[in-house]
Amino acid sequence: MIKVVFSSADQREHYIVSLRTSISESTFIERAGVLANSYAGRLVSRLYEGLFLTSLDLKRDFDKYYSVEYGRFATYLRKRHLFHHDDASEFEQEYSKSESIIYYKRAYSFLEDGVGENLLKSLLEPEEE
Repeated sequence: MIKVVFSSADQREHYIVSLRTSISESTFIERAGVLANSYAGRLVSRLYEGLFLTSLDLKRDFDKYYSVEYGRFATYLRKRHLFHHDDASEFEQEYSKSESIIYYKRAYSFLEDGVGENLLKSLLEPEEE
């Protein structure tokens, strides 16, 4: 599941990505259909690093640091990250089904205006064959 959320802190749209299983960088690049050492391959590799290495894993952080303080995942999302109530409730429902829930602050302008959401869906949630 991928959802666009609006951040009141910096007035930008960001992504919350709920993943049922982890994805390796090589699989991510393969799904993008690019060569690993090409310009596009390096761009996709940086996108992978942004998603999986530098973004916040909200589920991991909640489990490790904040579960005692906030009690519920939705409360953590609302109070710690200022998510809208509906968004926080929606991701609380995803909590038990997800290996990780990532808060990705997009770094590339090509991820704007719905294009980014579609691209991320194709890379993270490919259609079952």
